Amino acid sequence: MVETYDHARAGVSILREEVGGRATFFVDSLKSLRLAEYEPIVHFRAEDGVISRLDKIVEFREPLGTAAKQFLPRLRSAYLTESATAAERLARENAQYAFVTPDGTCYQGRMVTGGRPDESGPLG
Repeated sequence: MVETYDHARAGVSILREEVGGRATFFVDSLKSLRLAEYEPIVHFRAEDGVISRLDKIVEFREPLGTAAKQFLPRLRSAYLTESATAAERLARENAQYAFVTPDGTCYQGRMVTGGRPDESGPLG
C-alpha cells in the first residue's frame, strides 16, 4: 500500500531495475476511505451448509487492515462451507457466489478450482 502513484512507479522501478520480481501496489490513503459494512442480499444459513462469509473470518494486518475487505469484493461474495457436497449444491443454485470447502476447493457456478496448497497459485 502506497500513498501516491509516484510511490507505486518508484516501487515498480526498483523491482524492474534492481530487485526483480513483480508486485501490486494499492494506491490510496486510508484516511480518505469510507468503509461501509456490506451485507449480501442472500443470507445463507448453517442449515444450508455454510459456516461463514469469508470476509467475516479473514483478517488483514495493518496498515491495510479492514480496508482490504473493501477492495477485495470476492471475499464479500464467498462463503466457507462445511463440505464439498454443500459447496456443489450451493454453487449450482447461486452461481454469482463462490463456495469454498475447508480444504480450499472453490466452487462457483460450474467452475471448480483447487489443487495442492503447497504449490504456487491462489492456494499457495
